[in-house]
This record gives sequence, structure tokens and C-alpha cells, in this order.
Amino acid sequence: MVIFTEKFKPAPGLYAGILLRRWLINNLWWLIMPLTLFLALGVLVNGSFFYVAVIYILCVASLSQAIIFFNYALRPDTVVKTFEQEWEFSHAVAKVTYHPTVTVNDERISPLKESVIIEREQINRLSLSGANLIMTVAGDYDIYVIPLSSLKEENVLTKLYEYYETDN
Repeated sequence: MVIFTEKFKPAPGLYAGILLRRWLINNLWWLIMPLTLFLALGVLVNGSFFYVAVIYILCVASLSQAIIFFNYALRPDTVVKTFEQEWEFSHAVAKVTYHPTVTVNDERISPLKESVIIEREQINRLSLSGANLIMTVAGDYDIYVIPLSSLKEENVLTKLYEYYETDN
């Protein structure tokens, strides 16, 4: 049995938000450890360390967002994942077909139609995030976002979990 989706275009901000959340979960202790040290020094030694803690929060928060944006969100394969796309799921593979459009002289054209085939073994995790299905492939930051509204059939989530759920 093959499952198809309708064409959809994921929001780029949605990808950036998911990537930022995953990066923060994986690296939160690196951010909290110095902050805890500055706050402890502010209480025990000198109150000026509270100012250092505030400066640390402001600088590190903006730099961590820049790291996510430049290292993960601006990768060419991630940018392609925000193009209009449609999916085809079967037992062995998941196939995504991208439909990028370019505006030339106020006319929208599709210069290329590219398909990517994802083998079942490459899929690490399927998860739900709000009204979206998140498919993690080959690493924590290589994700595909599929809106649940684009799935055409009833009970399709159960079928997808049966197709692709791994023991990882």
C-alpha cells in the first residue's frame, strides 16, 4: 500500500524553531553551567557578577541562535526542504518530490522537479509536534516536517508508524 500527501510548503520559521529547540536540548548544560557559576559568584563574592550573568545571557542567547541559523538552517539541503513538496510513502522507502518555483517577469515557473528517496533504514525517528509529523533522518538535525493536514487518508499515522518505526 502506498500513501500520498497533497502538495504543501512548510514554513521556514517552523524548521528554525524545531532546530533551535533540538540544539538547546542537546546543549543546554553548556549554557547553564557558566550562568550558575556567575550567579554563585555574585552571591558569594561580589554583586558585580550579576551584571556579568546578564551580559552572558544576552550574548550567548543571540550567538546560539546565530549558530543554529548559520550551521543548520542555512544548509542547502535544509533550504530545499522549505520548497513546495509532496510525499509518497511505501513499506521500503519514503519519496519526497520538491516543486520549487521561481518568479520571472511576474510569472511563476518551476525550473526543476527533484525527488529524494529515503530508505527505511535511514529514518531514525517519527514524532508529532503540534499539527506536524517530524521525520528525523540520519542525525538529530536532519529533519523533514510534514503537516498532518496534507495527509489524504484516515488513520495514516498508524500506518506510517508501522512502516517506519525502528528500534532505535
